[in-house]
Amino acid sequence: MATSNVVCALVLSSLFHFLLVPVSSTRGVNVLKKCGFKAIYQLGDSIADTGNLIRENPLSPYASFPYGLKLSKPTGRCSNGLLMIDYIARSAKLPSPGAYLNSARKFSGGRGGVNFAVAGSTALPAEVLSSKNIMNIVTNESLSTQLEWMFSYFNTTCSKVLSSLFHFLLVPVSSTRGVNVLKKCGFKAIYQLGDSIADTGNLIRENPLSPYASFPYGLKLSKPTGRCSNGLLMIDYIARSAKLPSPGAYLNSARKFSGGRGGVNFAVAGSTALPAEVLSSKNIMNIVTNESLSTQLEWMFSYFNTTCSKDCAKEIKSSLFMVGEIGGNDYNYAFLFNKTTEELNALVPEVVRAIKDAVAKAIGRGARRVVVPGNFPIGCFPVYLSQFQPNDAAAYDEFHCLKGLNSFASYHNELLKQTVEGLKRNYPDVIIVYGDYYKAFMSIYQNARSLGFDTKSMQKACCGTGGDHNFSLMRMCGDPDVPVCPKPDQYISWDGVHLTQKAYQHMAEWLINDIFPKLQCSA
Repeated sequence: MATSNVVCALVLSSLFHFLLVPVSSTRGVNVLKKCGFKAIYQLGDSIADTGNLIRENPLSPYASFPYGLKLSKPTGRCSNGLLMIDYIARSAKLPSPGAYLNSARKFSGGRGGVNFAVAGSTALPAEVLSSKNIMNIVTNESLSTQLEWMFSYFNTTCSKVLSSLFHFLLVPVSSTRGVNVLKKCGFKAIYQLGDSIADTGNLIRENPLSPYASFPYGLKLSKPTGRCSNGLLMIDYIARSAKLPSPGAYLNSARKFSGGRGGVNFAVAGSTALPAEVLSSKNIMNIVTNESLSTQLEWMFSYFNTTCSKDCAKEIKSSLFMVGEIGGNDYNYAFLFNKTTEELNALVPEVVRAIKDAVAKAIGRGARRVVVPGNFPIGCFPVYLSQFQPNDAAAYDEFHCLKGLNSFASYHNELLKQTVEGLKRNYPDVIIVYGDYYKAFMSIYQNARSLGFDTKSMQKACCGTGGDHNFSLMRMCGDPDVPVCPKPDQYISWDGVHLTQKAYQHMAEWLINDIFPKLQCSA
């Protein structure tokens, strides 16, 4: 998959270069060989199909002359001869990627790649088009089918190179860039709004009896700090990358701001995007805290008005603002109170609007660089996998995550992405970046073995007990006699709801290298 995307991206730019800037004799059409590509993976339709449709339908006209006239035989290519993908492969000094459905295909020692394109294929699934009274009269295959084929190929035929393939796309950490790249931005401080994904000690100041105030939370830090993990969180690694101390919890009276450079963390575990009274009006209760995003904004503005340094306005403009992740708990509580799919879907625009308003308010106070993270693929988390256990195998994806729940998370994320784009138009002088927590998390799943995780425990809580996922709402991490796994660094999930330090570290590294170029910091 990684090679697929990297190859496609590089091929695309080169392809347009060839089309729009005529190739000179000094450059030559074999220029792609300099890239050293090991393989090419093609998704698409008749523009690229080299034989898949005719394996599905031998009566297709592309299986007969005059198609393939210049090749002396029909090959399934929808032309009289070769296609662009063939010439791209030649330029890279690779054989043309063999059609996935062609049992005779050979992969040239793994260097050829595979062509998953199907003539007549659509981007949208057939059922989606059908719901709009649009019929695919050529094939039932769509882009999603081709992706399934590709993942199946990677998981079986191509298993030996799986980790390296995914590594390039989904863990974009290069040795030349490094995880300390944010120091180039020269941030004076980081201001964090959010929930348990980022809370470094606010909830435990509100509620000292919270389980996050006691071991085994904080196990790798030698003490509980209020972080909902065995160790550090993503915000800690983001701060390290910026060469700043971790932002101190707002409610921690002992916090020190390192001369104003550290920033402040306003995130509260259990916090929601919508105020408690709004959720209450929908018969949804926050069972952890009364704090919401609006409370955190009040704290932040109070800090700016009182405690912030004399050069506060200048500091704010030179700071990084993390608005989220927030909103996940609004949905968690809605699920807990058995809200219908329709009610949950109706909640999403309200949650996203609350995040939008928070970003606008931060900008109103002077923020010039803002990251707005999305939601996780919640269908991969033990807390949900243990509660929703459909018997239908089709309800799960290739990682045994629940498709429906991940689709819901994607709905939130897509709406949030659209909102971020709207904010960019409204505030052209402000850098606003979407933080893709979904892809960052999936990068771990798709590279689990190479990253040192136990692939048999990917959906098990390290600290927990009960069922297939080491998780029970009745006996959660921190309760008496609930065990902790002996090797937390081999687990993705810490307590069934939150991740281990190791998982957060890899997510942070992915995120840092994804957002850095978008933050437009001077090198």
